[in-house]
Parts: sequence; C-alpha cells; structure tokens
Amino acid sequence: MSLAAYADLVMNALGVTVAARHAFPLLHGPLPSERDALLDSHTRLIRAHLVRVADALATLPEAALTALSEPRSARPGEQAASAADIDYALDRIAEWLIYQLPLWPDAARRLAVATARLVEDSAVLYPAARRQRPLGRGFEQLMDERLRRRFVLIPDHIGHLTVLRRVLRQLMEEPDHGVAELESTLGASLTAQDKAWLEAERQVAMLRLARRNKTENGHIRWFLRKDDHDRVVLDRYGVHGHWVICHAGSATAMANLGTAVERVMSARTPPVTNGWRLVTIGGAPGRQDKKPLRVPIGAAYILANAPGPEATSSALRDHVRRLTAMRQSVDTAVIADAFARSSSADDPGDHSSSPSNALPTYRRQRMTLTINTGSVRRSTGRGHCCAAATALAARPREMA
Repeated sequence: MSLAAYADLVMNALGVTVAARHAFPLLHGPLPSERDALLDSHTRLIRAHLVRVADALATLPEAALTALSEPRSARPGEQAASAADIDYALDRIAEWLIYQLPLWPDAARRLAVATARLVEDSAVLYPAARRQRPLGRGFEQLMDERLRRRFVLIPDHIGHLTVLRRVLRQLMEEPDHGVAELESTLGASLTAQDKAWLEAERQVAMLRLARRNKTENGHIRWFLRKDDHDRVVLDRYGVHGHWVICHAGSATAMANLGTAVERVMSARTPPVTNGWRLVTIGGAPGRQDKKPLRVPIGAAYILANAPGPEATSSALRDHVRRLTAMRQSVDTAVIADAFARSSSADDPGDHSSSPSNALPTYRRQRMTLTINTGSVRRSTGRGHCCAAATALAARPREMA
C-alpha cells in the first residue's frame, strides 16, 4: 500500500482535522531522496517520518492490508476540546487503526505511533512554516514512549485519556495532586505502568508548552522550575483577570496568596462573569462603619483562615484547596468587610475627598491588584489601592 493510498483511507474515515491538516499533503508528496535529506534538516525529518510510516505499513500482512482498506467508518468518539486539540486527533487515528485491525493490535499501534509522530511534527514541516517556526528537535524517544504507552490504553481503558485531558494542567503544576485527582475520578488506584505513562504525558506536555505556547501577547508567562521534591514542574508569571486581595499580611504574602487562589480555583469552577475577583479571609466580623463598596465583583473567594507566613507554594495551594469557599453572588457587606479586615483597626482614613461611588479609604491599607497581563501593583499608602480599584473596576471588560 502506498503512502498516498494510506492517507486517503485515514482522511475518508476520520476527515481532516485542524491538528492533522498538514500531515496528509506530506503523505501524498514525494519521498525525499537521501541526497536531499543530507542537505536540509527539514527534508531529513520529512524523509525519516515517511520512511517510518512506510516501514510500519510494509510489516502488515496481506490480510491486514485488506482489512485496513475495508470502508468501515470510525466509531463515534468523544468531542474534541477544541478543533486544534492534537491529542484528540492522535487518539482518533490510533482508535480507528485498532478498530480496523482487531487481529493485529500490535501492528496497528506501531502504525499509529508512526503516523501520530508525523502529525505532531507536521506543524513545522509544511512549506510555509520552514522560515516561521524552528524544528524544535530533541526528546524524540520520550515522545515515542508517550504515544506507545498512551495507545496501549485504547480501547479498553480509553476513559483514562478522557480524565487526563481534565487534569493535565494540574499534573504539570502539582504532580502528586494531579495523580490523586485522576485516581479519585477513576475510583481506582493507578498501577506502576499507569504512573509511568502519566509521567511521560506530563513531561511531553511541559515540553510542548515550553516550545510553543509559553508566551501570551509577546510576553513569556509560562516557565519550568524544580519543586520541593526536585521534580520539574510548570509555573506561571502573573495571573488571568482582575484581582483584589484583602489581607493584613505583607505585599509578597498577598501576591502569593492571590496567585495560589487563581491557580487552584480557576481549575475548579471558573466564574461566569468578567467582574473583579475578591480574595479575603473569613472569621470574626470586621468593621462595618464604612461606606459599602459598589464595584462589579464577579466572584469572592473566602478562606476559612490565613495560611502560615512561611508556607511553600505547594502548601499554599493545598491550604487554598481545602479551606476556600467561592461565592458567585457577592453582596456589599462581604466586600466592605473584606476591606475593613485589611485596613488598620484603629486608624480610619479621611473620606471627605472621596466621590460618592468611591471605595472607602484607610491608612496603611494593604492589597494587591493583578491587572490585565498579570502585572502586580502593590501599594501601602493612604487609599491609593482603593482609588485604583474604583477606576479600573468600572471597565473590567476593556482590560480583559
């Protein structure tokens, strides 16, 4: 079977997805010669992928090739998270091949891995991308291992892949919590092979993000670091959205607390509105003699108690995960109480110059505003944070 005929079979069965659209022209195109491959790195990589797919096809017996050519439509699968979800496209190719070749599952998975690796790299191999994107070589053995372990789960344990899509970000940022979340969702403990597969998935996902998607609006936002257990994990500069953190601690403590709340709670139940996000500490009622705060607060995150001043990043997120309640509907009493807690208990500011709809001001009030691209503004002066919050909260959609 030729590569072009194989490409037609896959396209007729699965259609052309956004993630795989550049792979099929490569399968239809000519196989580069060895001489051309020696002169150009892109050509060398194209040849390597096409030879690998051709070799996998060549190992199939005649009966398998006949079964592969039978016009059977693919079984309906899970809806993709987005049109560009590459893992969804790879899983559908593997599932179709295993479905077409039930008597040759190992050969089907070998062909699926070869095809999937071509699809993964096709985004930098098509002609228009030659001068726009780097090849990004390295870790090829890890990427092969990930696909081999992933496709073993198809079709008997394909539910693992569905759950993985939901917890992959947590797995990259907090490996232990991600594994626990996946086990809780599946209702069963993971085997050693399952954990080895998850580690390969985690590493490849971090590698992809660091290579392709680490920037937002031209600024580097995602980076890799080592955690307390000397493992490489994913982390982020700044946060999404507009935040007001009310806390009597230092500016650094408030920034760390706001970041932990955003990272943990956004993965649970994202707010349905675009208003400001308020973070405050619960407990005894605060001062209630201040004017109510009339700004569009989309959600309030209320911690049962404050975290320890020396809490690590992992401990801080665990504290937020256990002790934070979210409120989509926030009344003015909650907001006024939050500002009262973060103010000086016995030194109210001067309200005489504030407009009728301004926030109450306090001396030595401490809060952190995280705005637009995630930059953090810290103020400890007399009412400056409140004035900034009033001006910016009036138009959160413009800054989103």
